Amino acid sequence: MQIEKEKLIDVLTSIKPGLSKKDIIEQATHFIFTGKEILTYNDRICIIHPFKTDFTCSVPSEELYKILSSINEAEIDLSFKDNNIIIKGKKFEASLATDTGDQILERVDLLSFAKADKKKQKLPDDFVEALTLCMFSASKDATRPAMTGVLIDGKYVASTDGFRISEYKMKSEVDSSEVILPAISVAELVKFDPKYIYIDKSWAYFINKDDAIFCCMTIADEYPDYVKFLKGFDTKEIVLPENTKQIIETVSVLATGNFDLEKEIDIKIEPNKFSCRGQNAKGWIVSNCKIDYDGEPVEFTINPFFLSKILDHTSSMFLGEGKLLFKDKSFKHIISLVSR
Repeated sequence: MQIEKEKLIDVLTSIKPGLSKKDIIEQATHFIFTGKEILTYNDRICIIHPFKTDFTCSVPSEELYKILSSINEAEIDLSFKDNNIIIKGKKFEASLATDTGDQILERVDLLSFAKADKKKQKLPDDFVEALTLCMFSASKDATRPAMTGVLIDGKYVASTDGFRISEYKMKSEVDSSEVILPAISVAELVKFDPKYIYIDKSWAYFINKDDAIFCCMTIADEYPDYVKFLKGFDTKEIVLPENTKQIIETVSVLATGNFDLEKEIDIKIEPNKFSCRGQNAKGWIVSNCKIDYDGEPVEFTINPFFLSKILDHTSSMFLGEGKLLFKDKSFKHIISLVSR
């Protein structure tokens, strides 16, 4: 069958988050072609994207993706012969051994994709923005499962690790009981740009404009009461410098942390001076500028990408007793100034 190479690469890219880095589950590192869709499954995330083929099989993901990415042709031919997937172009031919993918398909059959498609509800227009602004405050401490996730409760999306709290009030509500999504899954979900949602007992299903479905396991735990810590905030306003975004971009090159969700930079504010520092095993960088501030020194650590997103909403922060608050009409973020 003749297909557009870039179209296939786009589909495979969109379902990559469902791949496992290690083959803990057999075929979890493979792309599964079902004849109607291509899917990935890693026991935490399952993604299914419509894509018709005249064969079914399980293909090693890394090898297939690299082959397709290296081909300099717009159209290719995909076929199946003797348990191999054959990839042909005008000037090349490749063959990859396949498997049936039965173990993955048996697990996928237990999920409620048909029900999700029938009972899906439209998500608020600012749902992805809400997730993006809240996912950075989730905890990395696996001994407190709920706090490693992002809470969705009606109009509210929230997260906290005990030192930070993020809350976003959406334009409309998600009509379901509250659900907690693992922050690690949310980091992939926001790239998927979901438009619809369906929630069952242990999985949440998100559907995008291409009718692809991103399914992730939810966290079965009770979320802590964070709301009381958002109240009673006597504050002093601090307006960040106009070039803060540029400074953040510069120092984030050497930010601590291996992944975007984990990266951190240090901010220090003292009379007439704003300082931003990034440091990791490869070196350090500090950038300073003037600020209109005459109070006691304030120091905190924050994710640079998150701070940049906050600045899209507000350049003001409010200093309270032992904590800082960023806020606008829909978003609040509190940082404890107590040492972690």
